[in-house]
Amino acid sequence: MTWFGVGAGAEATTWAKRITSKGEIAPGWPSEGRSVADQDSPWASVSAVADGHGGAFFSWMTQTPGDSTGTVRARHLPSDGTFPGAAVSYDAGTASMAWPSLCEDGAGAAFLAWTHDSTGVNRIGLVRLSPTAGPAAGWPPATVQVGGTRREYLVRVVADGQGGAYLLTLSFAVPRVDLFLYRVDAAGTSTGWPDTGNVVRRGAGQSPAYSMVASGDGVIVTWWDNSSGQADVFAQRYTGSGAVASGWPAGGVLVCGEPHNQVNPLAVPDGADGASRAVARRPQREPRPVRHADPRIWTASCRLAS
Repeated sequence: MTWFGVGAGAEATTWAKRITSKGEIAPGWPSEGRSVADQDSPWASVSAVADGHGGAFFSWMTQTPGDSTGTVRARHLPSDGTFPGAAVSYDAGTASMAWPSLCEDGAGAAFLAWTHDSTGVNRIGLVRLSPTAGPAAGWPPATVQVGGTRREYLVRVVADGQGGAYLLTLSFAVPRVDLFLYRVDAAGTSTGWPDTGNVVRRGAGQSPAYSMVASGDGVIVTWWDNSSGQADVFAQRYTGSGAVASGWPAGGVLVCGEPHNQVNPLAVPDGADGASRAVARRPQREPRPVRHADPRIWTASCRLAS
């Protein structure tokens, strides 16, 4: 588990602690937790993902006060809570305000992705991490970057099970957003995929709350869309080649189209190459003062086959 707080030395930073299945602090971990970010003051919440061996990878962005760009850092803490090395820096001074994101790579390490700030456009930085949080063997020495033709922001990164990863991004087209899907292989290239990404949806609901999960050799992407006057949730499955999976309609499957607003879908794997998802649903209603508001938010779930 990880949290942001003030430790015994009075420094405000991000902390981590391993808890066993018995609810006890794991051997080797201090009772107050381990400072993950050292003396850094992370601008955004730390991203964390398990390494599959009792430890975890962490990433965060640190920045100079008053500056909207900064440096992405990553660190690996093994199961005993020791530091195998110093935090590793990526994209020094050019990481934008988007939070770094981690996902397991399926081989005991992780992928790290973030939004790289450029003049007029953004690119998405991606690196496969080694156990020391440096670039993994076989990965290009320079950070892999995708996109670069528009202002684009990272939404999700998911391992493809073959040493590469999928990246879901959004580009603002006020008042809605466009969604794009990229794939980078184990060599850090996007062979067979367009450099500008596959268009998932143009004109989706303006929210960063989209979701993506691995499904077979591809992924299932979910989003919400209010172009019809109410917000409905959709899903689409893509194969490893970037094509829409057989049997799936070109515009995606309508997951929830009840006569209310359905937003912020969250997809999780179902263990059978499909996905289960929870949908936060808010009925349409006349505005009321906040003190009398009754938003009536609840969740609905369903399962999609592959």
